[in-house]
Amino acid sequence: DGTVWCWGRNDQGQLGDTTTTDSSVPVLVRGPGGTGALTGVAGLAAGAKHTCAVKTDTTVWCWGDNPDGQLGDNTTTDTSTPVQVVGPGGTGTLTGVTSVAAGQKHGCAAMTDTTVWCWGMNNQGQLGDNTTADSLSPVQVVGTGGTDTLTSAVLVAAGKLFSCAALSDFTAFCWGDNQYGQLGDNTTTDSLSPVQVTGPGGVGTLTAVDLITAGLTHVCAVRTDATVWCWGRNDQGQLGNDTTTDTSSPAQVTDTGGVGTIDDATTGGAGDLHTCIVRTDTTAWCWGDNPDGQLGDGSTTDSASPVQVL
Repeated sequence: DGTVWCWGRNDQGQLGDTTTTDSSVPVLVRGPGGTGALTGVAGLAAGAKHTCAVKTDTTVWCWGDNPDGQLGDNTTTDTSTPVQVVGPGGTGTLTGVTSVAAGQKHGCAAMTDTTVWCWGMNNQGQLGDNTTADSLSPVQVVGTGGTDTLTSAVLVAAGKLFSCAALSDFTAFCWGDNQYGQLGDNTTTDSLSPVQVTGPGGVGTLTAVDLITAGLTHVCAVRTDATVWCWGRNDQGQLGNDTTTDTSSPAQVTDTGGVGTIDDATTGGAGDLHTCIVRTDTTAWCWGDNPDGQLGDGSTTDSASPVQVL
């Protein structure tokens, strides 16, 4: 029905229910100013302590923590109800949004004109505008090398201090912090503008990218052949390649026990230090960090290869 319900931690109003009270059951996200309910929602993204929604009218609304402008409303005021992301320079409103992503303290949106706009903290270049200046309103992501603008974007993803986009030609580009190789360009060099994700082993480019998702410091992509490839930090096995070795270029996710490879993934998502996918048989599989049972396999044991969710 286009409403949104949230649960969990709420110290910064990230549940959007006009309170800062944690909830172990779903609560309704209220409308602007706390009146009624937020409706017409087509997509969601959750950051560290803030949440954003894309509506069917292609506008974006965010709520929660805002000290670095991650709500995109041209202020640094926290809010426990949705506020609308403004237009560039703080004028008007951001419209034409097709996909939204929330990082630790920043957000990004892919647009109907295939450009990408980001807002919030920018200390590592995660806004992709070739600067390290924070922005309380959306700024446009530039092209490779800091010239022109990034275009042809269809999906965006945001990690702790970096961002990525999947393009209509099925390639992927990332920008920002690269300490663990999470930009996927076969280096560990930070970049204030987009760099292209390379192929496995740093050879060529990663192609056939159908979906991209970012964790705290790693990225995974589902390709059109239903294989899964990940790169970046891997200390908890979050890359799913049966190792705990970081990699700055894509590594293929193995099947359970490290035998064979996954070749039937339909969608996926990355948490801080773990990753999950859904397979064509509609089962769910996860890998990586598991001290709180986030892999869903009935244990608290980390796994460097996929385990099935019970």
